[in-house]
Amino acid sequence: MDNPAATALLLPPIALPALIPISQSKPITGIARSTAYRLGAEGKLDLRKIGATTYITADSLRALIASLPIAKVAA
Repeated sequence: MDNPAATALLLPPIALPALIPISQSKPITGIARSTAYRLGAEGKLDLRKIGATTYITADSLRALIASLPIAKVAA
């Protein structure tokens, strides 16, 4: 296959915990804290609260990634 984007879709999913604390999500997701809260407010990420900690659900993160457009990069 010559299309790297298509090849990437064939890779097995990365194992993630079901809930990712927003405070620790930047190294895992690449999404800044403030962006995670904004995406949650927009309904694009499912945020859950346990005590004082806010979490991103892994399923909603996967859905967000799947909904993003493929980047067009000049050769």
